[in-house]
Amino acid sequence: TSNTVVSWLNSMGVPNVHYKRATFTANSNGTFENALIYNDLTIVEDPSGHKDITNHTGPRATDRWKLSVAGQIGGLIYVYGSHFKADTGSTNESRRESQANAIRNDADSLGDGVSIIYAGDFNVYSANEPAFQRFFDAGPGHAVDPRFNKNMTSPIVHSQSPSDGTGGLVTGGM
Repeated sequence: TSNTVVSWLNSMGVPNVHYKRATFTANSNGTFENALIYNDLTIVEDPSGHKDITNHTGPRATDRWKLSVAGQIGGLIYVYGSHFKADTGSTNESRRESQANAIRNDADSLGDGVSIIYAGDFNVYSANEPAFQRFFDAGPGHAVDPRFNKNMTSPIVHSQSPSDGTGGLVTGGM
């Protein structure tokens, strides 16, 4: 669980570092899909900014967290943690697109000039997939990827299971 990870990280004894798990809402099984762990000596969470972005066609909710840098006025950062529906085929692509639309609609509602990080396992299989393209559409919450752009040829390199260094993929998501 994320509490175990937090305990393990805090047991490392790194000076000026203390980890904490951000707010989350349990699913119907009493577990959660997404977790955010942060150094609470440098980052401050505003729990009132936590939101579950549900989608009736997607299997999982996306969590939204509202963070700021400790001691700073302003400088809000919203982080979206997602795990999209996996697998190929038009039905699965449609479910991912619906998930992306729900996230972008929420992000766009935050207004212009808001800093946003979209993170998670998006399970997109091509740059042409509508779910991937949706994050780059015009609007207040449009994504900017410093390494790639919306026309990249292989989103799988950062949206699927990470490489194990031997040309294969590790099991499980990011």
